[in-house]
Amino acid sequence: MAERVDASSKGRTHYKKWRKQASDYLGQWDLQTADHRYIEPVVVIEAVEFYRPDIIRKRKQPDGTYKDEVNNKYLITFAGKRKRWIAGPVSQDAIAKLHGKNLEEWIGKKIRIYVDHSVEMSGARVGGIRVRNTIPGEEPTSDPLEKPVDDAAADRMDQAFGRSEFEEGTEATHGA
Repeated sequence: MAERVDASSKGRTHYKKWRKQASDYLGQWDLQTADHRYIEPVVVIEAVEFYRPDIIRKRKQPDGTYKDEVNNKYLITFAGKRKRWIAGPVSQDAIAKLHGKNLEEWIGKKIRIYVDHSVEMSGARVGGIRVRNTIPGEEPTSDPLEKPVDDAAADRMDQAFGRSEFEEGTEATHGA
């Protein structure tokens, strides 16, 4: 991918492309092959930390005031992978059922992740990454899990998260 566009540039580079590709977060497009099939890679959990979003979303209360939305997501690092995954409560529960309720028990353990197209955010179906409910027997994938961003999927997630296409520093690569 070119890192500069000038008068001699060929092709069509969407203005959001570079921002999204620089993401540190695993997105559903990272689990897609060139022929648009989805893979279900086996990965090893290397670290877990509490996810702190750059922008705290507000939720409107019945009395008309706004309150900070509760953040209940974890940032999971996979062994040998650059991109980290933002795991929501459904995926956290799936991992806990496989490997125990204590986060320390998750480290070094294998899980199989997949794209679930039925995942909804803020009432919009955007798809997301989930965890299969069985412990995988095979070795972890060697795939780096870094594919070109699917702009349509990223735009659906931007809308679901209430992000404007003009906001600086926002990313549209959240998993579920």
